[in-house]
Amino acid sequence: MGAQHKTNMIRYWTRIFNRYPEIRGAENVMIEICNEPVVIETQLGNGVWQSDTEAADQAVQVYFQDIVNAIRATGFRNIIWVPGLIWQTRLQNFAKYPISGTNIGYAGHWYPIGENNVQNIINRFNNDWKKCADKYPIIVTEGSCDTMEVSGLGQGSTEVFGNTIRNLYDAAGNISWLRMFVEDTIGNMRLGTNYWTYPTIGCGKAAFHWWATYTAQAPSGSPLYGPGITFFQDVDYGGLAVTLPAGDYNMSDLKDAGVPNDWVSSVKIPSGYTVIAYEHDNFTGTSWTLTANTPNLNSLNANDKISSCKIIETGGLVSGNTYKIIARHSGKAMDAYGAQTANGTQIIQWTYHGGNNQRWILTDRGGGQWSIIGVQSGRCIDINAWGTANGTKVQLWDYYGNANQKYILTPTDNGFYRISPVHWQGSCLDVEGVSTVDGAKVHLWQWLGGANQQWRFESP
Repeated sequence: MGAQHKTNMIRYWTRIFNRYPEIRGAENVMIEICNEPVVIETQLGNGVWQSDTEAADQAVQVYFQDIVNAIRATGFRNIIWVPGLIWQTRLQNFAKYPISGTNIGYAGHWYPIGENNVQNIINRFNNDWKKCADKYPIIVTEGSCDTMEVSGLGQGSTEVFGNTIRNLYDAAGNISWLRMFVEDTIGNMRLGTNYWTYPTIGCGKAAFHWWATYTAQAPSGSPLYGPGITFFQDVDYGGLAVTLPAGDYNMSDLKDAGVPNDWVSSVKIPSGYTVIAYEHDNFTGTSWTLTANTPNLNSLNANDKISSCKIIETGGLVSGNTYKIIARHSGKAMDAYGAQTANGTQIIQWTYHGGNNQRWILTDRGGGQWSIIGVQSGRCIDINAWGTANGTKVQLWDYYGNANQKYILTPTDNGFYRISPVHWQGSCLDVEGVSTVDGAKVHLWQWLGGANQQWRFESP
């Protein structure tokens, strides 16, 4: 970077903000001053070009301070990212020689260049970027890895390089990052994730896994993001943390998302979520069902033992609220036959009319288990005589807290749920014969995924 380059940057940004004054105060606009400077004249015009010396560090501060001041003089007040030297790999100098002003951060680029050793990556971070990150925010505006990348720049694995730098960024607490890929290399996005293709350099698939884990940190009330389950490396919510949304995660999925095998020691679980954690891959071995914050998994003999998990979101169902329960295939409501209240009353479907025999109180009984109690009768939905056979009667009965009176509510899609009794979880509440007529019986049947086996809880 020399005198002409500096003049060009000041002229460019001044023209941009003078020509488009509406973006000076736009909340969604931030800028990176330039891309990948390599060396700088220690004094403009002296012909001495350096990059990692004290003189170069001091020259970078003066050089970019003048450019920032010129940009601020146009009225632009939003974030300015200042790049480091050596293709933006050197940021430590800003810890000692920062740019003055508000809304200032520093922009870096990090490629593996074949490095795939965890400790070497950590050492490189600690020796350079951490010095800046301990004081000021950083954004990583370029970076990628792929074991098949042949140029050498991006050659590295997601499991080692990708997850290591991602965990370092998260632990620093003030490092934001982008992953590189271009639009023509991610194909068939509208067909779903199983059909996506990814670039050879951009590690796009890992990025899509990672992005989902940050949803719990989105602004509260945001319509685009929701909370998730946060796994912690250490007990009492210490060490590195990874947040995952609802879904099924085998060992490979967890690794891709930044959760190594046998790593989790504590878990934070917001209201409306259940985690079923498994000792082995592919949802096998000992399982633990978690519905509340768990600061120490040693209490369950589960510390550093989780290899796969299922995260179930109840979709905002509120314990103690009253609902009408609507069958997906027919649009009809779950109903106590003839508005009867006696033990043994058959549960049916019927066109919703607002009667109390069609209104049900949902209560969280812990462990991801819910009871469903009729407003009119005060009795619960019960599987007759603990039955497990297809066609077993579903009825009203006094609530005793038995497993045939409590249910696992598993979201399917579009707000519908599978309702499975705790005592026989491979089954569900099913409308007999996929009937759409008033009076069709609700009975027990093995889960087949049919629309007559899915229900939505709606405000009555």
